[in-house]
Amino acid sequence: MRALEPEVTNAVWAAIEALIPKREDNHPLGCHRPRIPDRICFRGILIRLVTGCSWQDTEQLLDRAVSDTTLRARRDEWIKAGVFDLIEAEALAAYDRIVGLDLTEVSVDSKPAQSTPRR
Repeated sequence: MRALEPEVTNAVWAAIEALIPKREDNHPLGCHRPRIPDRICFRGILIRLVTGCSWQDTEQLLDRAVSDTTLRARRDEWIKAGVFDLIEAEALAAYDRIVGLDLTEVSVDSKPAQSTPRR
């Protein structure tokens, strides 16, 4: 699948790596498990988005390098930090630079759906 080939994922990662907030390890004893790298979690989230597979299948596709629970937690962390909103804005800006995004002459015309009476 083209979207998951290394040259594509490497380019996307290079574009968004700076948008992901850095997390400092402040554990007083420094004895807990190390945090899974953001790059691995990004790849897992990308696999999930591209294929539509389950989080458990994504874990398997990543050879159990990261758990499905960690993937969901990192996704939630990044949503809360606004990372995906920034990615969307960057993608639209890049598309506009490369292709041109002119919405001045866009028109939407539709007929409202007929509602069925409730009984």
